[in-house]
Amino acid sequence: MSARKICLAAITTLLIPLKIPAQQNPGVDRPITHIRDLRQLNASDARLRPVRITGTVTAFSGWKNSFFLEEAGLGISVDRTDSAGLSPGDQVEVSGVSGAGLFAPIIVANHVRVLARGELPKPLKASYADLAGGKQDSQWVEVQGVVRSATISPSWGRDVLFLRIDLGGSTIMARIHDFAPKNYTHLVDSLVRVQGVCGTNFNERRQFVGLRLFVPDLRYLHVEQAPPADPFRTPESRIASLLQFTAAQPAVHRVKISGILTYTQPSGLLYLQSGDEGIAVSTLE
Repeated sequence: MSARKICLAAITTLLIPLKIPAQQNPGVDRPITHIRDLRQLNASDARLRPVRITGTVTAFSGWKNSFFLEEAGLGISVDRTDSAGLSPGDQVEVSGVSGAGLFAPIIVANHVRVLARGELPKPLKASYADLAGGKQDSQWVEVQGVVRSATISPSWGRDVLFLRIDLGGSTIMARIHDFAPKNYTHLVDSLVRVQGVCGTNFNERRQFVGLRLFVPDLRYLHVEQAPPADPFRTPESRIASLLQFTAAQPAVHRVKISGILTYTQPSGLLYLQSGDEGIAVSTLE
């Protein structure tokens, strides 16, 4: 065979499609059995992978019948197509597929089987810095801070007790689902310790914009220090002294100021003037 024929034969061989085995990615159809592996998937890889995970129910989100599952110290949100009766602390086996979620990977469960009734795992004690950015999304955590506001409002078809808690850096909105219907404004300015599942507020681009905490009921709220019975007996502060260093009282606690009301806005924003000092005061919460 001439050199020209040999060269053509080699080129023809390169153009013949290679036969690729049907299973290009071994294990892609094997069920994911650990939350750790599921949380590491990006949005495109997290779609419709088979999942079978055993873990502990930590809390319900309040959105339809979804809940949070924790396994080996990591949590994930579970949307459901079944209706098995569940309670926090239940040991369950979840079967379904993975999903990209709107912020982090989730499980879409078509079957949840209760294996045993149990206890909730030990929470991760966290600061705002630990939670910022969504690093602990769906994780069972414990936070400590000062209650800024306490309101009851409808959300996702049910009444929810909302507590805005200052963690010393920014705030987290605790959503308490089971509570007695009464006024909870006495909690404002309390130093509290709360256990719940860390949730994330995000935008349509899957970007972190804030924090929320899903709390099963008031048993997971502990008042460490109650506020004064009469807040107006608190010593008055000058407007110019606010947010300055003081060893006596952290800046996150409530203060008392007085002045002349000079302007109001329909949004609830007030403007006070005391001598040559002025301040804007929000009455929204």
